[in-house]
Amino acid sequence: MVKKNHEFFVSISEPISLRRTLLESSRSIIHILQEFERLKNIRKEKMGLIHNLDSVMKEIFSLTSKLKSELPKIPKKKVSKPVKKESVKKIHSKSKKLVPKTRSALEQLQTELDDVEKELSQLS
Repeated sequence: MVKKNHEFFVSISEPISLRRTLLESSRSIIHILQEFERLKNIRKEKMGLIHNLDSVMKEIFSLTSKLKSELPKIPKKKVSKPVKKESVKKIHSKSKKLVPKTRSALEQLQTELDDVEKELSQLS
């Protein structure tokens, strides 16, 4: 059987305002997607930092247990206050270098947003 393609044309009142409304809603959707991508990146970075913190904490616990086993036993009266070290700051600076930042999806959304805003400015 042969199907006949029936085409219908509908008149749209105020097509420019309708197009403007659609473009503005597209712009708001792109803004929301950008914010979502930013939050996703923050969550990913947070998980990386937490994983790094866990590994550092495990290393600290193992090193302290080795240190305690190597130190001589002394009475509690002669225990001195622990000395603060600057090695914690060095570990923190290394953790920032370990997290790679990729923003390809975010950059793509930014270009789409620029295109939509360009079309909006042409309509005005």
